[in-house]
Amino acid sequence: MRKSLTRNERLRGRSNLRRVFSKAAKSEQRGLRVYYIENGLDWNRIAVCPVRGFKHAVVRNREKRLCREAYRQLKDKLKHGYDLAFVLYPGKHNLSDRYRQLDAVFERVGLKR
Repeated sequence: MRKSLTRNERLRGRSNLRRVFSKAAKSEQRGLRVYYIENGLDWNRIAVCPVRGFKHAVVRNREKRLCREAYRQLKDKLKHGYDLAFVLYPGKHNLSDRYRQLDAVFERVGLKR
């Protein structure tokens, strides 16, 4: 499996996002909520969605980058065939915080191999 995030691994389209947010199971960790549902593919697809509480675009975009990087580091340890949506909440989070948050959520919901 490639370590980078490819174009196919991005969850795009209104219908796909609506399906994830309406029908998917969810799990929360402080500063993060993860929605997950099976997609019938051999790979995972992700979407990163910050809430409106971020005051500046610079901060919002940095949090999205940190979340994508933490997921990229963890993706080899996850089961395949899921659509994942990460909802980010404001706070002082760095890369190691996001990594630990995602790792704990994936462990709790049983998505780790």
